[in-house]
Order: sequence, then structure tokens, then C-alpha cells
Amino acid sequence: MTAYRPQQVEAFVKRPDPHVRAVLFFGEDRGLSSERARKVVETVAGTLDDPFVLARLDDTTLAADPTRLLDEARAVPLTGGRRVVWVTGAGTGFAEAVDLYLAADTGDSLVVAEAGPLLPKARLRVIFEASKVAVAAPSYLDHAASLDALIDAAVADAGMTITPAARSRLIELLGADRGLSRSELAKLVTYCFGQQAIDVDDVTAVCGDVSALALDALIDATFAGDMEQSDLLYGRLVTSGISPAGILTAVGNHIVRLQALQNAIAGGQALRDAMRTARPPLHFTREASLRNQLRCWTQQRLSDLMAHTWDTAGQARLTGQPEATMVGRHLLLIAWTAARGTTSGGSARSTRSYTVRPDA
Repeated sequence: MTAYRPQQVEAFVKRPDPHVRAVLFFGEDRGLSSERARKVVETVAGTLDDPFVLARLDDTTLAADPTRLLDEARAVPLTGGRRVVWVTGAGTGFAEAVDLYLAADTGDSLVVAEAGPLLPKARLRVIFEASKVAVAAPSYLDHAASLDALIDAAVADAGMTITPAARSRLIELLGADRGLSRSELAKLVTYCFGQQAIDVDDVTAVCGDVSALALDALIDATFAGDMEQSDLLYGRLVTSGISPAGILTAVGNHIVRLQALQNAIAGGQALRDAMRTARPPLHFTREASLRNQLRCWTQQRLSDLMAHTWDTAGQARLTGQPEATMVGRHLLLIAWTAARGTTSGGSARSTRSYTVRPDA
């Protein structure tokens, strides 16, 4: 099967095809991949915590023992139903294991896997897209239209309405990660419990604190190549309680914004016009910094950086190294790479620069 289109993914999540033996949710939006995987697991297994019908594995476990996936899939549920194996952090270990699984007879078991961004030639994608009984389901970052639908669903479920001004402000503040957006919406409707309508003041009180401005300043300093300012602002944000994982998500969101601006400018738009029509919109005070950033970040370098950013997120989770240290090092590496691009007149350089230490 080929990779599903977004509409096909949503249809599969609502009603999983019984002929599919394995589904891989992958892409930049890890929150959305996780949400979709959870829904499929719960629909097929009927539960999220019954070990008789559901097994949970990760890539590290499968790298040590690739046959473990096959063994779990072949186990017969004592209480009946379809056996589900849920794999998180899918990578090279899972790739070898799922190859064995798809080649064997495991009855009607279903493997549900979550992975980060994957290039078209990545082994995992090739395996899933070449199989007649597997599905590769991409999870793209949210845009304004899908955020609108997400807001509508959350507000309707709470039995409330939301004013146009509040909706507009909320779209500006929500990020591109589905999981984080859901979390913010949950906080908002809890805060407004008992009200009939959510107003812009409610949105500002819950989602619009000064940390958002400080985060914008950190992102701009980093992508413009100001290593000293980037390091200073990062330290302040982490000390104030902002999670390194959240900062890494903001980096991913900004990469998507820069890619969109590059496309708009290539299509003939002026930078200020492109900023005005961006979703979420960018404030005009950031124009000078963004102009500088666009000079040293080409589309190819941004694409490579996105993959490197999510690799950093995965390494922080799997290796057990201090997350704040790894994210801080990643920010400095971005700033250092941007500074090299600026001093060289904005010319593209090899992405191998990402592997070089800033003090090299």
C-alpha cells in the first residue's frame, strides 16, 4: 500500500481496516501520531490496559530482540478479541522486527507503531509502503483550518461557544503540535467552566502569558545566529519553568513557518505580506530578524534541520541524558550554523555542519 492521504488516515482511525496487519503513524506532529495510535489501539483492542489483548513495546526492546514482536503478535488473547501490539519510538529496531512479522503468519493480530519524521527512502516507510497488508499514515503539523476544527470540537464538547476575537487569538497562540494544542484547549475549557462563552480575556489569561514573547525572542536569536543571546534566553526560560521539550516543539513550528515564508516569497510575495497572511500570523516587529534568517536557511537546510530536531527529541527520551542539556546544545548548534550561513553571505552549506560542535 502507498502512504495514506490525510483524509484516508482519518477514515482509517475511525474504522480500522480488518485486513491491515500493521499501521505506522509517522511525521513531524508526534502529538497527532500518538493520538491516532491511541484511538486505533482502543478501537481494535477495546482497552488500553489489558495485557491479554494488548502488548506495549519500544524500539530499544526490539533492537535487542527483533523476534519479540513476532512472539507478542502470535500470543492468543485468553479473553478473546484481536491481539494488538503497540510500539512507540519506532526506529531501526522496529524496522527489522516488523520485516519478520509481515513475512510470517500471525493470524489477525495488529501492530500499531509510532515514529517521528521519516524521509521517503527511510527503511520503515519503504517496508510499510511496499506491503499489501500494511499502512503508512503521515501526521502533518496543524494549520489554521485544522486548528479551527480542533477548537470547535473542544468547545462543543464543553457545551460552550467562543467569540470570534477569542478564536482568532487562540489560533495565534496554539502551536502546530496536536497534543500540545489539545492540552491548552483542555486548560481553557476547565478555566471557563460554568460560562456560556469563552472570551478573548479568557484565552489571554490561560494561554497568552509573557513566556510566549520570550520564546519568540529565543527562536529569532537562535535562527538568526546570535549564539550568546540564544544561550542567555534559553537559560532564563528553562529556569522559569518552560519545558525543554516545549521549546523543541517551538523550534519545529518555526521551521515550518520559515518553509512557508520561503514558498510565499518564491511565489512573488513580499516578506511583510507573507507574514501578514501566515497562520498563525507573525508580528511585523520580527520582520528584520526573519529577513536575516531567510538569507541563511534554504529549504533543503530547513528540511534537514527538522529531521535533526526530532532526532534530538528522540535521543533525549531514549538515552536518558538530561533533556535541558541536549536541547540547549541543539539550539547552540542551530545558532552556530546560522551564523556560518550569515557570514558566508547566506550561501547554502553542507548539512554535515550539524554534526560539528560549536567550539570546533
